[in-house]
Order: sequence, then C-alpha cells, then structure tokens
Amino acid sequence: MPAKAGIQVRRTFSWIPAFAGMTTLQFVGRIRHYVVLAVLCVSAAAVADEDRQGAIKLPGSDFVLPVRPPASNALPANPAGPTDVITQRNNNLRTGTTFQRGLNQASVSNGRFGLVHKYDVDGAVQAQPLFMESVQFPNGRRAAIFIATATNWVYAFDANPPFAKLWEHQLAAPFRVDDPWNETNPNPERQSCLAQTASTEQDDHSQHQFVTIGIEATPAIVPVHNRMVVSYRQAEGARGGTQWIAALDIRTGHFAKGPDGADLNRRVTDNPIWNNLHRNRTSLLIEQGVVYVGYSARCESFAPGFDKSYQGWIYAFDVGTLAFAGRYRTTENPVGPVPQEPSDDPVDGGGIWQASTGLASDGKGNIFFSTGNARKSPRIPDAAGKNLSSSVIRLQVQRTETNSPRHRLIVAMAAADWFTPYRKIWQDKIDLDFGSAGVVLVPNTRYLAMVGKEGMLYVLDRNNLGKFDNLTEFHLADVFCKAKTAGDPGMQDDPGRDRVVQKIQVGENQYCKSQKNSLFCSGDALAECPKYPDGPASGVSMDDWISWPHVHGTPVFGAFLEGRAFLYVWPEKDSLKSYEWWGGGLIATPTIATRLPSQEHKVFAPPYLRRVPIAVGMPGGMLSLAIDPSKREGGVLFASVQRCRMRDTDTEFHECDPSWCARAVDNCREQRYGMLRAFDPITLAELWNNQTDPRDGERNYWFAKFVPPTIANGRVYLATQSKKVLVYGRR
Repeated sequence: MPAKAGIQVRRTFSWIPAFAGMTTLQFVGRIRHYVVLAVLCVSAAAVADEDRQGAIKLPGSDFVLPVRPPASNALPANPAGPTDVITQRNNNLRTGTTFQRGLNQASVSNGRFGLVHKYDVDGAVQAQPLFMESVQFPNGRRAAIFIATATNWVYAFDANPPFAKLWEHQLAAPFRVDDPWNETNPNPERQSCLAQTASTEQDDHSQHQFVTIGIEATPAIVPVHNRMVVSYRQAEGARGGTQWIAALDIRTGHFAKGPDGADLNRRVTDNPIWNNLHRNRTSLLIEQGVVYVGYSARCESFAPGFDKSYQGWIYAFDVGTLAFAGRYRTTENPVGPVPQEPSDDPVDGGGIWQASTGLASDGKGNIFFSTGNARKSPRIPDAAGKNLSSSVIRLQVQRTETNSPRHRLIVAMAAADWFTPYRKIWQDKIDLDFGSAGVVLVPNTRYLAMVGKEGMLYVLDRNNLGKFDNLTEFHLADVFCKAKTAGDPGMQDDPGRDRVVQKIQVGENQYCKSQKNSLFCSGDALAECPKYPDGPASGVSMDDWISWPHVHGTPVFGAFLEGRAFLYVWPEKDSLKSYEWWGGGLIATPTIATRLPSQEHKVFAPPYLRRVPIAVGMPGGMLSLAIDPSKREGGVLFASVQRCRMRDTDTEFHECDPSWCARAVDNCREQRYGMLRAFDPITLAELWNNQTDPRDGERNYWFAKFVPPTIANGRVYLATQSKKVLVYGRR
C-alpha cells in the first residue's frame, strides 16, 4: 500500500474459530468483512486516497473512513497536539473518539485499571473536562486538565501526579433556583425550571437541595491564543440572570485581554426578556476564528411572568475580541416581518439542546445541528425553511472581515438545507423532541447520524438532507392531532415518507407502563406488558413522551485500523448497541452489550420514573471511545450511566434491569448515582466497571447528566455532580 494511505492492512485468517457460535446474520456480516479486507489487499493502490491523508477506502462505497482525525478544526493553523481534547467530544465532527496508545481491552481488564485520583471542585460538573498535553504555566510546562462547574468556577489541574491545582477562577455568582423540590410550598419559577435543569446539587451538611445554572456548556480552547472561551449564566439584573461569554488565559486563569486591553467578558445581550427566556446548554463551537453558541429555553417552555415565545438561537462572536458577529434563529413567522428579539411571534420552539453536544462543523463553511420541538404552535416547515423545530439543519456560513475596529467580523448564517420528520406534528404534540441528542458527522464522508426521543436513528446525506414530505402535511395534521393511542394507524411509522438514507429503531422500551408511578410492572403483571416496539400492535398506549426510549447520549463513531467502523448508541430503558458501518450505511442488526461477570445478560440503562425528579431521569448512556493504534481492533468504549439504589443509605450495587426493578418499585427509586463501565468495542462484552472494583473508594457519587467521559493522557476523567472529577487509569 502506498505510504500516503497511512495504514498497512494485515489480517491472519483463522476461519473455524472466527465463525464458531455465530448466528446467520453475524456469519454474513463477517463474510462481508473478509471481502472488504481481500479487496483492500488485492487493490492496495486503489485504496489510497490522494486527497485525504491517513485514510482507508472501503469497497462498495465512494467515501473514506479516517485513521487519525484531526483534534479540531478550530483554526487553520491550530497547534493542538494529537491527543489534546480542546472541544467537546474531541473534535468538531463530534465523533467522541480519540487515539490512546496502550489503552485497550487487555490493559483495562487485567486488574491494574481503576481509580487513581479525584479532583475536588466547587459545584456540580456539567461540562466535559478538557485536556492539553503541554501548557506553559508560570511555574513550568505541564499537561493539564481544565474543569468548569455549575457554580461558574473554572480550574486547571496538573494531569499527572501529584495532580496539583494550577489555578482557579470564579467568573461570577451563578443563577440559582432555591429548593426546587419543595412540594409543600410550590413556586411556579421552581416548577417551570425543574423540567430542563441538569444541575442538581446537595448541601454537604443537610438535605437542602437547589438548582444552579452557571456553566452548562463545555468550553472550547484556542491553543494558538492560549485561550479558553466559556459561556455562563450570571445572577444579576432581571429574574433568571443574564447570559455571558468570556475568554480566560489558560496559563493563568485570568481574563484574556482584547485589543483595547479590556477583559474579554461580555453579556450576550442586554435584553432582559431574551435573558429570561433563553439559556446555553449546547457546547461551544470554534471554527475559523468564530465562536458559535447555541441557545434553547431556560425553563423548558415559557418563563413565568412573560407571555413571550422562546426560539432556538445561534450567536456568533469574534474569537479575538468576543465582539458580536451575527446570529441565526431557527423558528420564524413565515409571513410578515420577523422580530429580532423575543416577542409574541406565533412561531416558537426549535431550541438547540442536543443534550449539551456541540454544534458540528465540516470545516467547509457548514454547521450541522438538531432542534427541539415547538410547544405553543406545532407547525410544519414552510418552503423557505423558516420554521425548523424538530429538524436537522445545515447552516451555510458566510464570514466577512471588515475594517471596523468594533466589528471586525460579520458572520451571516442561513439554512441551506434541512430534514424534518414527516411525523413532526405528532412529535411536537407529545414532546418527542427530535433534537434530544446531537449530530455526528461521519468523518471524510457525506453522511451524518443522529437520534432523538423516539429512539429512531437516522443516517442523512449532508448534501441532500431530505427536507420535509409536505405532500402529506394536511393529512398528517388531521391524523396526528387526533391520535390518542399507539393503536391509531397515524402513529405508526412509514419509512418511505422520510427521504433519508437510512432509519433504524435503535431503542426498545423494556419497561412497562401499567403502573401509574413507574414504567415497569411488578409481579405477574410483567408478562402482561409487552415491550416496545410490540406496543403499537397490541394497543399499549404510546401517546406520552415518557413511554418512548429516548436517546440523550449522542452516538459515537469510530473506525479501527484494519478497516472496520462502528456507530455506538445507548438509549434509555435499553441496552448499549453497536452498528457496523457498511457501504454508506449501517448493518441494521446490532451487537448488544453484555455485562460482567457472566457475560450472559444484557446491560440496561435505568428507566425514567415519575416519582424521580426529571433532572436525574431519562439519560441513557454517555459514551466515549478510545482506539489503540498499536493493536488490531484494540481499544475501549467507556460509558457513564446511572445505577439503582434502594435508598441513600444503600451501599450495594444493583443492576437497573427490568427483572430486578420489577420486583418492587423502591428497587429502582434512587437513580441519581452513577457508574463508569468499560466495554470491548468489537464484541461489547463488559471489561470492567467501577462498582465491582473493591479498591475503588469513590463509588457513591451523583451522576453527571449528559457528560461523556474524557479520555486523555492514558486515563479517563469522569465528571460528577458531587463536586469532584474522578480519574481512572493504570494503578
């Protein structure tokens, strides 16, 4: 193979062991895999792609899969190292994959992998920790971990022993909703913010609880400027606080300085209504000198005291000055003038949530993301794409430099293409947000993948997303607005209506809904409650968003050095699954994870329970993949998930599977506690977890919703809501 292809493909064929015990589908899949390798070996010259270094081409398709994707597309000459994590999910494609030599199946399962340290911080950690291999601090050059918290503290720690604190900085006091669970004295502000607040903290000395909204989105680092850009909410001014953006010098923690010498710390807007309605949970994107920040609703639908509509927004700022450069709005009134600030516009929604996943960029002037539903007025998109709730959107960005000292950059953003499911009106009606997880751009291809609350995985062509099947809009409006149960024909999916590359139902609701207070049954009733997707055929009601197998953990995509590639997803109420990539799509039959110690049982993510606060419910698994470039099919898939406890005093580990939870409602009552699990990325057999590690003294921590583990420096950094980040590695 020519050197420019960047990889040698070798395979030792051992036919009998390879096929032993396989099902017919697995056998066919393996045969196709060997065909791929055979063609690669025979046609080595054709495999090399002259335009894409470090890539391998798979036969049967017209695209290339990466061997080593870049760390980031942040700037044209970005000096980030190959192992640096300077943006959420490792790169602007949001693949969730990194290369870590020596981190593989054997090194994690040999008994030497486990907890090595914990970083204590002030506040819950909702942002993914970032990492840089080499930073020049005042006291010397160090590998560093950067941690941001819900109380607006930002920290830099030495990534190696003795793991010392290098600096800390609190940006401002965060916005706080006090005692939101006080049901004896309910407050509309508390109740409204409860549904979509991810940070729940607990006082160290009492049962007093509160919700804090400070830093929710993962910051982004610009190595060429030694700068970290942070979005945060500050407790000031109008009720709800105000949204800010700042830049910190990663060497000192001080505010970075603009060209005029002033601190780079600015309000996003002074409009009090906009601040009261909107919040930033989507992680930051930095591309070609521009910072992009996505916004959704602060309190799910409409903030108390304001009869106004929220929308999904993207604000753009000059990375050098943080000067406002442009903005885009996802939902607009298709007729008449469009107000630039929140108003009584009849079109609402389209918030950019994505379970904190950042906007994705292809590095060619296109930004991809998904949006949530509309609440006030479920509407279809108009022909010009001005009402794009419950959609995947491709923004075309035009970046213009000016001579103005105040506004050096002007960024124009417009929806160049989009995809809206044909069942959008029904999804809006029952709060099945299409944008509950983020978008993954399959590297060096023309495809993207995304999953939403319906548990349906979509593969889309980035060059032709599919728009909306408007030929059926009037029929759908009539059917879906009247639909009451899953037995209604209008609620069943018709794959042909959505003009997409592929649709796969990846989530199955393994829990029942016969009991009012839970999603699972007890006793003999378990056998009488069919699981989804058998529910619609049997008449089980699926007209409530709670019943569906939501996906909030954005899928992870990884390509291994011998040419195999997989997409991984872990829906709630269901198992971790992988789908092998083949010929411009996915093989629809998944591999399903099995757990320690027997490897005979599936691994489930906990369900959402009505009696458990929403803030700690409906997560599924948050995934990150390490690929070991020194070993064929070597690597580890790490997952941060919730686990079950019967009560706060319970110190035993319990699997949240249907059979155990079905024995008693209280079995799965406590789901705020977390665990870290490691899986073989090829077979999905569990290799290790921190709950069965007897030497781990930090097993009882609160789960950090939406935060995938950070894999860097040969270690795994796990965010928690217990005011600490846990570090796992070789002991």
